[in-house]
Amino acid sequence: MSKRTIIFNGINGLDAFDLYVDTIDKKPPEKRENRVSVPMLSGSYNMSKIMGYPIFGDREVIYTCQLIADNSTELDKIVTKINKWLLTGVEGILEDTGTPDYYYRAECTSVIPADNERGYCELIITFRCNPFKIWKHSVSEQKWDDIIFDIDSFHNYDFELSANNSFVIHNECPTPVPLYCEFLNGGTVTLAIGGMEYKILKSGETNILLLPGDNKFVVVSATSDLRVKFDYFKEVL
Repeated sequence: MSKRTIIFNGINGLDAFDLYVDTIDKKPPEKRENRVSVPMLSGSYNMSKIMGYPIFGDREVIYTCQLIADNSTELDKIVTKINKWLLTGVEGILEDTGTPDYYYRAECTSVIPADNERGYCELIITFRCNPFKIWKHSVSEQKWDDIIFDIDSFHNYDFELSANNSFVIHNECPTPVPLYCEFLNGGTVTLAIGGMEYKILKSGETNILLLPGDNKFVVVSATSDLRVKFDYFKEVL
C-alpha cells in the first residue's frame, strides 16, 4: 500500500521530503448566518431565499504527518524547507493522494513540529480551505457508475444552437460555478441570461457563472449549424 501524502501547488510532499500522512481531520464547513432584521417585523429574514443558495464559512483541514531523517540536525533543515514550501505563499491548490478525485483552494496557516527526537518528527499541518471540494473531472466526464440517482442527476450539455431558441443548463452544485464551453464545429454565439448578454468567441472558460439549479439561456445570435458542448466542474461539500 502506497504512503498517503499531500500535494500543494504541484509539489508532492512524499517525493520532495519523504513526508507522509498519518491521520487527517477534515471538518465540514459551517453554514453562515445570512439573516437581516426587517423594520416593523418580528424575527429576521433569511437572505439565502433571495439568493437561491446558502453560504458557508471556510473549511479547516488538519494533517498529522510523519517525517524521518538521519539525525535531528538534518531533520531541522527539512522542516525549514517544508515551512518555505507551505507557508511563504498565499492561496494555492491542495491535493491529497488519498482522495485523488478532487482538490481544495487552500492556504496553509501553520506547520507545527509536535516532536523532534533523533531524526523523527511529527508535523501537524493546518490548511484553511474554500468550503467546497472541486472535482478534477467535469460533469460531462462523469461515469454512470459514479451517479447516485437518489441525490445526483444526469443532464444533457451538448446543444445545437440557433438564434432565438433557448436551452437549460442544470447546476447541481450548492454554489455558483464557472461555465465552460467547447465549440464542436467552430463558430461563435451570443447568449442572454438574467438580463445580461455574453458573446462567446472561443472554447474554454466563459465569464458566465451558473447559479444552483436550472439556468435558462436564450440564444441571441449564433453561427449557422452551431454545436456547442457546455460543461462545469462540480464543487461539493
